[in-house]
Amino acid sequence: MRKLASLILTVLMLNGVFLVQAQEATEEERFFAYCDRLYQLDDAKIYLLVQEEFLKFLDRYPDSSAAPEAQYKIGNLYTKRKEKLFAVASHMKGLYLYPGDSWAEKSRQEMLSIVPEKGKDRELRAKMATDVILKTEPASSRYFRYLEHLYRFEEPKLYQFTYDQFQEFLKRYPDSEEADLAQLKLAHLVNRQKLFHQAIAQYLKVVYLYPASPLLADARYKVGNIYHLELKDYKHAVEAYQKVVSDHPESEWAEKSLWNTAEIYAKELKEYGQAIRNYELFAQRYPKTKRAQDSLYYAAKLYRDETGDYAKAIQTFSHLAEEYPASRYADYALVGVAKIYEEKLKDFQKAIEAYQVIPEKYPESGYADGCLYQIGLIYEKELKSNAQAIEAYEKLVKKYPESRYCKKAQKKLKKLK
Repeated sequence: MRKLASLILTVLMLNGVFLVQAQEATEEERFFAYCDRLYQLDDAKIYLLVQEEFLKFLDRYPDSSAAPEAQYKIGNLYTKRKEKLFAVASHMKGLYLYPGDSWAEKSRQEMLSIVPEKGKDRELRAKMATDVILKTEPASSRYFRYLEHLYRFEEPKLYQFTYDQFQEFLKRYPDSEEADLAQLKLAHLVNRQKLFHQAIAQYLKVVYLYPASPLLADARYKVGNIYHLELKDYKHAVEAYQKVVSDHPESEWAEKSLWNTAEIYAKELKEYGQAIRNYELFAQRYPKTKRAQDSLYYAAKLYRDETGDYAKAIQTFSHLAEEYPASRYADYALVGVAKIYEEKLKDFQKAIEAYQVIPEKYPESGYADGCLYQIGLIYEKELKSNAQAIEAYEKLVKKYPESRYCKKAQKKLKKLK
C-alpha cells in the first residue's frame, strides 16, 4: 500500500500546472481528475483499484456530467481484466442510465464488440443494437429496465454484482414505482443462490416496507415455499401459506398455498383432520381446476384409510364421481365406494349396487370387468345365490372375452352349473 500511495503521489506531482488547476477546481472535478489520471496510467496492477475509485466517484456524484465517462471506463477496465461478462453488464448500465450521451453510445459499441452475433446471447446483442432509450424517460425507470436485463442473465458469476445493482437502485430510488418489484426480484436473486434464510428476510422486506403492494401474495408464498421445500420447517410454512389464503384469496398464489397446506398436513405433519379440511376447502373454492378432483380423491382416501370415517369416505367418493363424471378418478371412486361397503361395512347388497354402476356407466373402464367378477363372487360366497352369481359371470364372459378375469369366470361357471 505504501508503494501504491507513493506512486499515486508521484503521478499527481508530475505536472505543476495540473496542481494549480486542481486547486481551482471543485471537489467533484478534482475527484474525477484523480480517477481519470489513474485510468490513463493503464497499469494492470491497479485496474481493480481504479474501478473502485470510479465507483466511489459515482456513488458520491451520481448526477455528475462526468458520470457517463466514469461508467464507460469502469466497463473498459473489466474488459482489460478479461472479465467480459462484467464488462457487458457495466456498459449496459451506461447505456440505460445515460441515454443520448456520447459515452453511452461508446458503451453500446463496446458491448456489441464483446457479445458475439451467434450463440446464446444473440438475443441480448440484437436488443442492445436496436433498443431505444429515451432521455425523457424517468431515471428510475431506465435504471429498472437495466436491472431487468441484468436479472435475466441468470449467471451465477453475476449474482453478487446484480444484487449490488438492485441495492443501489433501492438506495437511490426508495419511493419509485418499481421499488417493490425491485425488492421482490432482489429476494428472488438471493433465493437463486440458495441463501434461504437471507431470502426469507428479503421477501419479508417486501411485506413490511410495501404493505399496499400487489406483490405481497407472491412474497408471502415464496416465504412459505422456502420453509416448505428447502428448510422443511412445516409449521412456519403453513403459517405463511395460510396468510396468503386469508389475506389474498383472489391471487393466483392463494390456490397454490391452499393446496400446499393440505399436502403438508397430509404427508408431513400427519394431521389428517386438518388435511381433509384443507382438501375439501380447496375443492369448494376451486371446483373448476384439475386439482379439485385430486383434492376430493385424497380427502376420501384419508377418510377411509386414516380416520376410519367410512360414511364420509363414501360420501366424498360419491361426490367426486357425480361432480366429475369424466374425471380419471370417477370410476375408481365408485370402486372405492363398493369396496368400503364390501370390505369395511360388510353391506354386500350395497356393494353389489355400487359395483354394478361401473360396467353400466363406464363400460370401457379398466375396472368394469373386475367389478362384474366381484359381483359374482359376492353372490357366490357371501349371499349364496348361485343363480345370480352365474348371471354375473356370464355377463363378464360375454362383454369382456379378452379380460384377465374371463378364464376365472369360465371356471366358476363350470363349477356352478
